[in-house]
Amino acid sequence: MRTKGGSHLIILKEWLESDLLLLGLIIWMLSILYPWKNERNKLNYVRILGCIIVYIISEVIMRVTNDWGVTFILLFVGGVSLSIAFGRVVKMLWKKIRIRNQ
Repeated sequence: MRTKGGSHLIILKEWLESDLLLLGLIIWMLSILYPWKNERNKLNYVRILGCIIVYIISEVIMRVTNDWGVTFILLFVGGVSLSIAFGRVVKMLWKKIRIRNQ
C-alpha cells in the first residue's frame, strides 16, 4: 500500500489504482447530485477548501506514520474528502454552465 520515499500523493495514487475508485466515484456522484440547502458559492468554496485541508492532513500523517491501521483509515478519509471536493467543483461548474445556457 505504501512505499518509502518514492511516491508523492499516496492517497490520490491509491485512489486511482484500487477499489477506492469505485467508492470515490459513488461519493463524487452523490456530492454532485445532493441538493445542499444553501447553494451559495461562498459556502461551496469553504466546503471544497475544508475537504482539501483534510486530504492534505491525511497525506502528511500517512508520510510520518508506520502503523498500517492508521494508514488504512487515513487512506479512506483522504479518499472520501478528495471525492467530495471533486464533486463540489464539478457541481459548481455544471451550475455555472447551466445558468449561462438559459
